[in-house]
Amino acid sequence: MSEVSDITPPSNHWCRIVMDRETRRLMRQINYAELCALEISGSAWHDFGFKEYAIAAYPGFDVSKQIAVKPGGGLFDVVIAEQVMEHVPMPWVAARGMHASLNPG
Repeated sequence: MSEVSDITPPSNHWCRIVMDRETRRLMRQINYAELCALEISGSAWHDFGFKEYAIAAYPGFDVSKQIAVKPGGGLFDVVIAEQVMEHVPMPWVAARGMHASLNPG
């Protein structure tokens, strides 16, 4: 039997591995190279190949209180918020803010 000090947790939890694989599979099915993407409180998608990419991270950006705009103005085509909503006290407010950060359509 191993002592607790000998147990090393995995670097990536199994559900995150599945989530990453599936979201990338889905994103590859659309024309992502023409999309302007915003990632909220993360940077996992920085090298995916979006036309434009920006990060909005807490505490400088509060998804429940702010609408994100691109540097220089304009909205985004896709908002990525992986592992974010479970940390937000009122996720429906954050969802409205993310929706308001998107280009129509």
